[in-house]
Amino acid sequence: MRELPRSVYFAVLAAFSLSVLTAFRQFWAGGAPLGDDASSHYAEVLTVAETLARGSTDFWCPRANLGYPLFLYYQPLPALFMGALVAVFELDAMAAFKASLVLLSALIPLTSYLGARWAGADRLFASVLAVLSISIADPTRFGFALSSIAGGGLYTQLYGMALFPLVLGAVLATLRAEKPRFPRSVLLLALLTVCHPYFALFVVLAAAATVERPRRLAAIVLCSLPFSAFFWLPLLLNLEGMGGFPLRTTEDLGLPVSAIFELLFGGELFDFDRLPLLSIAVFAGAVLSIRRRAARALWIFSGAALALVAGVAPLFSAIRFAAALQLAALLFAAIALTFALRRFPWALLLLAVFSAAERRSEIERLFVTFDDGHPAFVELIERVESETHGRYLTHQKLGTGGHIFSALVGARARRDTLMSAGRGYHDSKSLKQLLAYDFSPRQTELYAIDTAISYGEVDLVDLSKWTVVYAREGYRLHRAPHAASMYAFSSTAAALIETAQTATEHRARLTLPEPTRAVLKVSHHAFWSAELGGRPVEVKRTDENLIAVDLPAGAAELVLRYRTPLYQKALFFLALAATFGWLARSIRATSRS
Repeated sequence: MRELPRSVYFAVLAAFSLSVLTAFRQFWAGGAPLGDDASSHYAEVLTVAETLARGSTDFWCPRANLGYPLFLYYQPLPALFMGALVAVFELDAMAAFKASLVLLSALIPLTSYLGARWAGADRLFASVLAVLSISIADPTRFGFALSSIAGGGLYTQLYGMALFPLVLGAVLATLRAEKPRFPRSVLLLALLTVCHPYFALFVVLAAAATVERPRRLAAIVLCSLPFSAFFWLPLLLNLEGMGGFPLRTTEDLGLPVSAIFELLFGGELFDFDRLPLLSIAVFAGAVLSIRRRAARALWIFSGAALALVAGVAPLFSAIRFAAALQLAALLFAAIALTFALRRFPWALLLLAVFSAAERRSEIERLFVTFDDGHPAFVELIERVESETHGRYLTHQKLGTGGHIFSALVGARARRDTLMSAGRGYHDSKSLKQLLAYDFSPRQTELYAIDTAISYGEVDLVDLSKWTVVYAREGYRLHRAPHAASMYAFSSTAAALIETAQTATEHRARLTLPEPTRAVLKVSHHAFWSAELGGRPVEVKRTDENLIAVDLPAGAAELVLRYRTPLYQKALFFLALAATFGWLARSIRATSRS
């Protein structure tokens, strides 16, 4: 075949990415993203920005599930990175959040091309892979697809999708080189680990499938661990305080093999709700690869992903590995289409135009927004801010179980909601308790709830004794019959004289005529400490996963503080310093050459 000029490949890649970028016009002009977890991730970005703006690095998010540690959940860097940008440059948090969604989506084709080139692929194969990189139509909500971002709101997964090709390409290049460049692959693997560990695991599985220099691969993995230790070390040391979604489903435990093959051969795993054109290319590439020695690793990786989706590793959420299976499918499809284009390489332009048109249509259909500037919604936020002194309640029975009410309202009003399945369930055991909330006066008082939001035509029998303090265009705010307090005491004679609180510190002046157990209605975690009159006292955990302190009789000031441990901060800054040091050295070496 006659090779296309290099400029043609670059023009195709640039035009395709620009087409993806401009397809977000309507999304950019709209309001808040509507993906399931989107507002929860936005709330975390805002919390990080507010924490840094106060000059603090103690990242506790009080907004949902009675609070949870922001620096311990399993993909910390996206929120930390975006929160730092918002704080340092004083950006509008929602604009910055949406901009990151758009830019990362448009970057995936570019990183796919570059990663393939690093791995040794020629320009034609790399260009085909780039054009196919965001073409999966996924039925699972967790796949390597734009629908996972738009519908599922899996913000951190977008970082994994953008970084995966680069990291895999760098690792494979290191494995195959006579003079390997360890720092690049080590740092990129560590970066991916703190953005999305599942995608880092995909890289290790794919690289291991090549059976090339396993000792070198082990060295890369081991050398990357210190750079991500600020994330995994405190997590492993505090597993007892971590949560995990309490309702594990078939998707978590593993799909039946028959269901997996039905999705595969029915075309739905790659072409959900559309013509199975990509599936045809996948199967064609699989057939072409059967006798190719170079494709052996791809078959091994596919088999491993298939087994993991079936649940052979129960510690992991099985459905997350659907993305790995789809990544293998994209490579099979690229093999088939590259084979067809070898004789007619100019047909790459037609493939790019067709794929760009499909992606634009898909983006315009999937990425929709909520009108967060509507006067009734804006006024609701203002009333939540003024009326709520404890927590506000959202619930499926009230028509407000979605993330807009449980996360976006709280982030804008700077008030805490009771529970959210969007974020935080990985990080606290409180959600399991909160799912049993029954609207009873006891539980309403237990969780310091003093307002509730309802929306639409719903049965309000559970709020029959609550007072409606705001009602407009379907939005309603209800006030509880009794005032909320963030404290509870075992002794009815205990007197709470004065309180003050921030996200990470609660102060209370107390008069106790007898020994008393004080309960702070916040999620228990090992990083909380307590002082009474300036002296340390033991922090205990109640059956409801709340913070408890046993106090002697007398008058004193109780102070409870959440602090990110010093060793975690030190590990983070050491990793950051080492990374910038390597970058500076690389730049100097490049300039000298």
